[in-house]
Amino acid sequence: NRNNTTKAKYKCHFFESLLQEFSHQHELLQQQPVLQIYHKTLLMISEHERTDHYYQLKTLIKQNHALFPQEELRILYTYLINYIIKRINSGQIPFREELLESYKSMLRDDIIFKNGYLSHWTFKNIATVSIRLKEFEWTESFIHDYQKNLLPEDRENAVTFNLAALYYAKNDYSSALQQLHNVNFTDDSYHLGAKVIQIKSYFELEETEALLALIEASKKFISRSNQLSDYLKTATINFAKMTKKAQQLIAKKDTLTKAAFGKKRMDLLDQIAALKPISNKDWLEGVLQ
Repeated sequence: NRNNTTKAKYKCHFFESLLQEFSHQHELLQQQPVLQIYHKTLLMISEHERTDHYYQLKTLIKQNHALFPQEELRILYTYLINYIIKRINSGQIPFREELLESYKSMLRDDIIFKNGYLSHWTFKNIATVSIRLKEFEWTESFIHDYQKNLLPEDRENAVTFNLAALYYAKNDYSSALQQLHNVNFTDDSYHLGAKVIQIKSYFELEETEALLALIEASKKFISRSNQLSDYLKTATINFAKMTKKAQQLIAKKDTLTKAAFGKKRMDLLDQIAALKPISNKDWLEGVLQ
């Protein structure tokens, strides 16, 4: 697993011998569910293109839940979640439902907490996937019910940002903007995410002056940040530039012939398609349809 996630070069000595021994003793070892679970975890990681290992592992964990302490269950679920995220990143969008199901199981059984606390990144991941699945009522309940499990220093950032993301997803752009008004995020990634929500909200509300001012302010913030990766900086700046171009084109729509507007729109869509990296590409393509 570490080789896969960090490009490390660990040599797993006796690896094949262990697997052969396991297969030769399979009938006997089949009565040992803990070994079965770790064997299936290994297969899921090493043969990651096959999804049957994942589904079998998920079933085994549910059937043998009581055999593991909470800490070990959290590790096993982490293997499942890492696998699911890889599936989603490879384009298998239906796995989002699997991700939310795993998070809900961990919440229900108190597996997800460490010393009683929930990581603010995990909190954000749960809110994000539930929003994408349009489980809006559940998302709002989750944010309010579990904010007490966030570390005090992370709470305001996480709650404010995720509520704003929820309101935006519900097309309640004014509430999203109000949620973010006069909030000073202590983490640059939250700050950047908030600016993206604000940019898209101003665009949807046709608040042109506020939109253009925020785009310029966002560029300055990105260039000064020491926390953000170069990839994220470039992707967000490209998004901001294309949003400005989209707004300027739409503003000219009534002054252009249908054919001229159509050509400029297709040219801009081509620019967006060719620009890499770029964040919120789907949203940009959507507003130009």
